[in-house]
Amino acid sequence: RRTPPIIDDNPMYIRDYARCILCWRCVQVCAEDAQYTFALSFDGRGFHTQIGTFFDLPMPETTCVFCGQCVGVCPTGALKPRREWLLEQGKTPDEILQMSRTERRKSRRVQKGSAHG
Repeated sequence: RRTPPIIDDNPMYIRDYARCILCWRCVQVCAEDAQYTFALSFDGRGFHTQIGTFFDLPMPETTCVFCGQCVGVCPTGALKPRREWLLEQGKTPDEILQMSRTERRKSRRVQKGSAHG
């Protein structure tokens, strides 16, 4: 059995497809239910099916807007918020709470009273 690597290519969440059960909830919420971005898709057939990005691009190079809807619907933790994953890896909360430049930029766009803030 092939164990897929943990993909750590964006500042918001970690993708650990070894935990993925191919329920396709993340693909559906990304494509049809929430954002209509189609950033996540599936590739292959049968036992070779896997979920990932279009042409296996790094997540920041796709149409992903980092809304987190895919993380919220994942039943197994294959998609996990970065801070939670870092805590499991033994990082201290002080190390984790240092926000990246991208996170600060995204947090400024959310306005109080909006659906996201």
